[in-house]
Amino acid sequence: MTMLERGQDLGINYKVDKVDGAAGATWLLFNGATLPLEFWDPVVRVLAAQDTVVRFDQRNAGATRAQGPFSLLDTAADAAAVPAACSRYSVTSEISEIARVVSRSDM
Repeated sequence: MTMLERGQDLGINYKVDKVDGAAGATWLLFNGATLPLEFWDPVVRVLAAQDTVVRFDQRNAGATRAQGPFSLLDTAADAAAVPAACSRYSVTSEISEIARVVSRSDM
């Protein structure tokens, strides 16, 4: 388990699956609102053979630790923060940029 600390009351559990030397696409997987990131295990076994797969537990799911109310925009900001924290895995910046744009939009 890898935890991204985003303030005193928020720790996001995430996982990166990648085969050494794989230079394929990068996937950011969102689990359902209450499902843990392990939900994606069967899909990850296929994708991670050639691609990098990043997945995380959303707030109030799995091992992510969060307190207080949150919005869809908060979830989008979390999605932007996770790939940014994965720089050591060479996760592409496009995923992070898409999530940042969504988190700034008027919803």
